[in-house]
Amino acid sequence: MEHELIVRIPFMTQDHARLVCQVLEVDKELSAEAVERTFDVQGNILIVSVHNSLTAKVRKLEIFSSSFNTLTIRLARLTLNSFLENLDLVTRTLEAFADDATHQSHIIDTTGL
Repeated sequence: MEHELIVRIPFMTQDHARLVCQVLEVDKELSAEAVERTFDVQGNILIVSVHNSLTAKVRKLEIFSSSFNTLTIRLARLTLNSFLENLDLVTRTLEAFADDATHQSHIIDTTGL
């Protein structure tokens, strides 16, 4: 039996959605033989999908997308919990530093370098 989860997460900007996607998609699944995860960004939306790696099909997703397919409901829950913990950390970091980092890059004088 195939289990699939699709999570859509809106961000304030498309750049934020892309940044979060780039950070999260680097981590490999611990049970790669049983779980396939995909990410996509459309506009300011991150989409995460989880699929059973044995039956996953290639498909075009909309928005920041990640999908997870798993062999069991328990594995789907564990995979989603781990993903959401990582997402929480990345979004809190983004909230704390994104505006400052963007603002700083505009005020640093690089003409003397």
